[in-house]
Amino acid sequence: MAKGRTSVIRVGLTNLALRFLGSPISFAFSYLVAHYLSHIDLALFGLWQSVFIYITGLFSVPSNALSYTISKFAAQGKAVGGLILLNLALGAVSGLAYELLQPFLIPPEANVDPSATALAIIMLITYYLLTSTNGIARGRTPTVIGVSSLAFQAVRFATVLAAFYLFKMTILGVILAYSLGYLTQIAINLFFAKANLKADTEVVKEGSLGALTLSVAYIQYILEASLVWIANYLTQSTVPASYFEAAVIVTNVITWSASLADGLIKRFSESKDPISLESVLRLYASAGVLMLVIDLVGAYALLYYIRPEYVASVLIAVVLALSVLIRMIFFAYYSALVILDETLGKSLKGPLTRMLVSNVVYASAILFLAALALYALATSRLRIPGFTDEPWAFGMVMAFAMLGDSIVMVFNAHRTTRSLISVKFPVGTYLRDSLAAFVVLVIMMPLSFVSSVWEALALVIVAGLSYLGLAYVLDGFTRTLLLKTVRELKNVIIRGSETT
Repeated sequence: MAKGRTSVIRVGLTNLALRFLGSPISFAFSYLVAHYLSHIDLALFGLWQSVFIYITGLFSVPSNALSYTISKFAAQGKAVGGLILLNLALGAVSGLAYELLQPFLIPPEANVDPSATALAIIMLITYYLLTSTNGIARGRTPTVIGVSSLAFQAVRFATVLAAFYLFKMTILGVILAYSLGYLTQIAINLFFAKANLKADTEVVKEGSLGALTLSVAYIQYILEASLVWIANYLTQSTVPASYFEAAVIVTNVITWSASLADGLIKRFSESKDPISLESVLRLYASAGVLMLVIDLVGAYALLYYIRPEYVASVLIAVVLALSVLIRMIFFAYYSALVILDETLGKSLKGPLTRMLVSNVVYASAILFLAALALYALATSRLRIPGFTDEPWAFGMVMAFAMLGDSIVMVFNAHRTTRSLISVKFPVGTYLRDSLAAFVVLVIMMPLSFVSSVWEALALVIVAGLSYLGLAYVLDGFTRTLLLKTVRELKNVIIRGSETT
């Protein structure tokens, strides 16, 4: 790769490493929130997770879509100040909509002060600003995202500790923790990722139309999020959703692999070389599958520590883990298509639009079947001994629906990208790394049903090293990647010793 060009592998691995560095804090936060809220009331944790989905999913659709158009224009050196102002205005509108609708979204029997969930508007507004600054960082200096995410983890955890144990807060404490964490991330993004913050009418027009196209993707995410609302409504309880959301927490570690694609938008703005995308896809096969192995081996123990009853969600976690990894692969294609589709922001009939509409059509069919299954469970029309009478059964239905969606998304994304550039999906790399993961999981999963966090940590380390060893032997890309990583670490250590 030419000097001065963005190295997608270096950016991806750097940001993933920073995510790993913050993983103990992230796990501690997730455990603390789930354990603290569930200890007060099992439904309280499910309620918080529902609020979180509403804020970062349903009511943040415009912001998430604009974030990628901001990335595109920031990478091209264009003025993005107008798009940021537009995003904040949309945040105010979404905040008003949330305030008006939240009495209907929160189950009436929820044992929580309504003002606590109403104040989630604070988190919503800061989230809108965060997506804008993340968009700038992604387009200008993508490694800043890893640094700011690490700071977010630290501030969020410190804030929730104070909120829970000094001020005796519950959901409001978590909302404040996220809000302060987001503000920290925003400040770091703006300080390090320099961009043209002037307002340009033409950029706003093109960016708005582009965001409208990208918003189609979030129709699908809203449909998926609605499964949680449907489960809450049918059961008149947030308990079934809490089992699903406990599994979501466990599989969040795999979402860190999204960092592997952080450098793609900037790289494709420099050169639309298909090798860059293929490199990221191979990264997902090696590093992404490693995250899957680590996640599944540690799933049981983490669920147990959140709340012993949640170990019943371990099968949900397995299905969700596969879904999340496949969806992260989709986001690699998605990031590339934001640059590759030259009609984005100029037409609503481009290849990216057609792909997103196709995803929504397929997802609607899958989620309709899932909603019927949830209805059958809630009304006892579907009876399978040992399954339908369990609260985690609802979560299993939702997990399989999301897995189906993820598979369709990757298939459509690859087909669309192939119509624009000659990219090859590294099937061989995935088969070899998947074989390594399968062997490790067959051996380690039966041993992973432990309640001791230290035993689980030891098993996770053994599983991770075993996977890397097998993948090193089986797959040439993983072998080269590991050798280069070790060489780079060695050089860093040598340079560090020379300066002391």
